[in-house]
Amino acid sequence: MASGRSSNNPKRPQFFKVLLPGSFDKLWIPRSFANHYISEDRRKATLYSPLGKFWHVNLERSNESNDVFFGGGWREFVRAHDIRVGYLVVFRHEGNMIFTTKVFDLSGCLKAYDETTLNHAGQVLTDIDDGNINVTTNNHSERARRYNFKKRGSYKPISPTPNQLFPHYKNKLRNHSHLTNSSPQFEKTVRPYNLVRKCMNVPETFCMLSGLQDKTVIKLRDSRHRSWPVSFHRYPQFAQLRKGWEEFCEGNNLKEGDKCFFRLVSKKEMHVRIVRN
Repeated sequence: MASGRSSNNPKRPQFFKVLLPGSFDKLWIPRSFANHYISEDRRKATLYSPLGKFWHVNLERSNESNDVFFGGGWREFVRAHDIRVGYLVVFRHEGNMIFTTKVFDLSGCLKAYDETTLNHAGQVLTDIDDGNINVTTNNHSERARRYNFKKRGSYKPISPTPNQLFPHYKNKLRNHSHLTNSSPQFEKTVRPYNLVRKCMNVPETFCMLSGLQDKTVIKLRDSRHRSWPVSFHRYPQFAQLRKGWEEFCEGNNLKEGDKCFFRLVSKKEMHVRIVRN
């Protein structure tokens, strides 16, 4: 498979891949790039697509050569972006395993994506254990730099932040109010600290997708059509549902291990589907 690496800007290294038959289930990352930028313990990458969406893909390794490839999630990315044999995809590493992507079709030109494609490329952001984030301090920026994953080792916040990486997209998200059935969604498993600390963390990528940038109150509506007003707080590196979350938990008798599927139906309302452990 044809591939290459650009070193014009060492702070944001790039590589490209030409899609050949057999590269739609997995995409091998150039060995020189992987050896230099991908550590052994990395298991996930995030692709920022031409559709303005974030996609989570698995970083997997060959048992024989230990070479790295995009595995789970890559096929869905290819389908959603109508990537075909012979297309060229450029990946630019923005830090913390976040890649911006560009797709070039057989004409050699950048592939254009329209609003129809955007509306059919929804993705549920699956849960990861985001640890016990303590935001009791007034210095949220400093606290955000220090939080860690309890079960998955230390976490280094994105530098620069997504808003700094994609300033052109921030305004677009603010104005993107026609939310459909493919609206941004995320899944969370209830952890002990969600019940003790009375808060639920919201993925950064979900905030970017939905345009939730400021402190607000969001109505959480369950499958029985009951609703609870819950405060949404946006911090430099993460976001949380806080005041009102305890009442939502009590009203739905949430227990550790239960799964919550959140779907944004408007800037002021989320539907929550609960699957019991």
